[in-house]
Amino acid sequence: MEAGDLSEEDGSALLGSLLEACTGRLPLVPFEDKLDEGLAKRVAPSLIVRVLERKLEAYRFARRLLSGRSAEVAPELLVVMGEGVSQGTPQADLEAYVTEFSTRPQASFLTGAHMVCLLGQSAFDYQLTRSMLREAFENGGPADEWRYFIRIVLVARKRGLDDADIAEAARQVLGRKGALRDVSSRLGFTSRSLKGQPDSE
Repeated sequence: MEAGDLSEEDGSALLGSLLEACTGRLPLVPFEDKLDEGLAKRVAPSLIVRVLERKLEAYRFARRLLSGRSAEVAPELLVVMGEGVSQGTPQADLEAYVTEFSTRPQASFLTGAHMVCLLGQSAFDYQLTRSMLREAFENGGPADEWRYFIRIVLVARKRGLDDADIAEAARQVLGRKGALRDVSSRLGFTSRSLKGQPDSE
C-alpha cells in the first residue's frame, strides 16, 4: 500500500482475511504464504481474497471436526486437514476418518490424516483407505513413512494397476507391520521407481 501497488481498500480486504485467521486461532503461515504467492504473481486482490476465504472455510471445518477429539487441537493436524480440504479432499472422507479413528494415538492419527487427505485428493475411494487404516491401527501404525503412500499409488496407477489391488497389497504389508517399500515390491516395482528412476531388472 505504501508503494502504491495496492489501494487502501484492497489492502484492508487482504489483511482482513489474516485477521480472521488470527481471531479464529488458525495457523497463520498457510494464509501468509498464499497471500505472498498471490502478490508476487500480481494476482488481482479480489481473487486473492476469494482464495483466502475458501481456505478460511476449510480450516474452520477442520477445527470444528477436530474440536470434539480433544480440548486443544494440534496445529500440525489442523494444517494437514485444513490444507487437505482446501486442495480437494472430500469433507465426508475426513468426517468418517475422525469419527472412527479419533481415539488413536496422536502420531499415528496424524499419519492417517495425511493419507486420507492425499488419497482423497487423488480420488482414491475412502472405503479402500479405511480398510488399510483399520489394518494399520490394529497393528500399531501407521508409521510416519506411510504419509508418502500416495507416491506408490501414483506409480502403480501409471502401470495400470487398480486401486483395489494397490490397497490389498498395502493391507497385506500393514498386517505384518512391514515397511512402505514392501508395498511397491508386492506390486512389482522397486523404490527407485518412486524417485523417477527406472527399475533394475
